[in-house]
Amino acid sequence: HEAHGGDDDNHDDHAGHDDHAGHDDHDDSAEGAIELDDDALREFGIELAVAATGDVSLTLELSGEVVFNPDRVAHVAPRVAGVAHAVNRAVGDQVQQGEVLATLDSRELARLKSEYLAATKRMAIAEANFQRERNLWEQKITSESEYLAARQAVEESRIARQLAEEQLHATGLSEDDVAALPDQGHVELTRYAMHAPISGTIVERHLTQGEVVSEHPDDPPFVIADLSSVWVHLTVYP
Repeated sequence: HEAHGGDDDNHDDHAGHDDHAGHDDHDDSAEGAIELDDDALREFGIELAVAATGDVSLTLELSGEVVFNPDRVAHVAPRVAGVAHAVNRAVGDQVQQGEVLATLDSRELARLKSEYLAATKRMAIAEANFQRERNLWEQKITSESEYLAARQAVEESRIARQLAEEQLHATGLSEDDVAALPDQGHVELTRYAMHAPISGTIVERHLTQGEVVSEHPDDPPFVIADLSSVWVHLTVYP
């Protein structure tokens, strides 16, 4: 038993020694190593140095295009059809938000303004009639049905005026613009002003004096871009 056990121990030691020797042989081998002489190093621009920390700088030249920031571009088109009365700005001009770019003569706008003014007058008449009927009804001079009819007429006139005002706001008129309508002359009733929605530079203009323009033109009369912020599109290959 002891002799046999000793043989096994010798065998294991021998095997372990062989494995260790084989491992050392593998470490000493340089599989796939490439040797380059000085000429080859210079040809390929290879520099040898001790590895250390430092900055890695890479410069890549690419083809690109500077384009507008799509979030800072505005297409300006009228909300009513008309004929260009005056064009105040050209390509390259700097404009501020709210500035008038052009004015149109619009029969459609004049119709909407006239409807609003007529509705305002009808409401005033209905309110005066209702006030009179209420006083008479309170004095038991007129019937309740006449009083209720006058009150209904007032409500209907107010609704009609509100609808007419909303149509004007849909064309871009402000509260102050609507409030000033009773003081405007016949010429001003047809005038429609195109305002700049953003501040920037006019990069396109498709409108000339006397030109007829619709509320949905093929080309917007003005295109404004804020050039303080632009994008650069680059083509980067894999």
